[in-house]
Amino acid sequence: MSCKKEFANVIQARIAAYISSILLEFKFADGSNSEFVLTRCQKATDSSLNSLLRSRRGAKDTTITSPTTAKSAAATQSATTANSATITQSPTTAKSAATTQSATTAKSATTTQSPTTAKNAASTQSATTAKSAATTQSLTTAKNAATTQSATTAKSATITQSPTTAKNAASTQSATTAKSATTTQSPTTAKSAATTQSATTAKSATTTQSLTTAKNAATTQSATTAKSATTTQSLTTAKNAASTQSATTAKSATTTQSLTTAKNAATTQSATTAKSTSTTQSPTTAKNAATTQSATTAKSATTTQSPTTAKSAATIQSSTTAKSTTTTQSLTIAKNAATTQSSATAKSAITKQSATAPSTTAKANAAQGKQLYVP
Repeated sequence: MSCKKEFANVIQARIAAYISSILLEFKFADGSNSEFVLTRCQKATDSSLNSLLRSRRGAKDTTITSPTTAKSAAATQSATTANSATITQSPTTAKSAATTQSATTAKSATTTQSPTTAKNAASTQSATTAKSAATTQSLTTAKNAATTQSATTAKSATITQSPTTAKNAASTQSATTAKSATTTQSPTTAKSAATTQSATTAKSATTTQSLTTAKNAATTQSATTAKSATTTQSLTTAKNAASTQSATTAKSATTTQSLTTAKNAATTQSATTAKSTSTTQSPTTAKNAATTQSATTAKSATTTQSPTTAKSAATIQSSTTAKSTTTTQSLTIAKNAATTQSSATAKSAITKQSATAPSTTAKANAAQGKQLYVP
């Protein structure tokens, strides 16, 4: 009713003010639109139309907009669709160079992104897919040399990745295989610049390791008990002057082991989380070169150990095949010029320990305040 009355007033005002034309345009639910714009005549007069225009838009305005849809360079946009260079966007779709984006899709050079898809060189990333050169990382995949890692795989030189797939100018990494500038490691197969290790057979720059027989000049380790160059550990309780190691929990001096795949000598990696050289670990298993953290048992201040397999200060070992830059270990037979250790009895050139009682060295360590862990 009000629209009908207004239309009648407009016609009357046009007749009084000699307006050259009237443009009517209406917006419908199916997406089509119509306009209703009154253009002021060139003749200067204080007719009823001029009064109407001043009451609607102010004395300086020259356009009257209907309550449904109007398109003008300085007119308020409609509730559904509006396209203007300097106008507030509509709640559905709006595209402007300097305007707040809409709730669904918005693309601007300096505008806050929308909750679904946003691509901007200097804007906060969206919740699903975001690609930027210097943006905060997402929840799932983050790869950075100095950034907290994500729960699955994170590897980057200086950038935080998006929640699903992050691709940066310095690193290209997927959720399955991560490749960094210095270390490439996936949850199944990790290959570093200095060490190449797979879940079954690992081949390092200076060490060759087979699945059955491994022979190393410095350290030999069996499939059940991991042994260091100066520590012998029995099947039940192993105690070293620098480390306490049992058949279940192995401790290293400066190395963090993973649950499944052996990582690089300078990189700490969990079974499902890739870690950077100086990065906080993931929420499941935190492993740092200077921090002792396992998924089950906390270790001493300078030893990092995984929940199943013992690792050495210079040896990286997985639960299936132990890998190291200077150590070769097989699953069945371990042969070493300095130390030979079987799955039942551990024998070292320096320390011998029985299957149940800690050695004198272990007691001396306990007297010195060192932690001795017996599972």
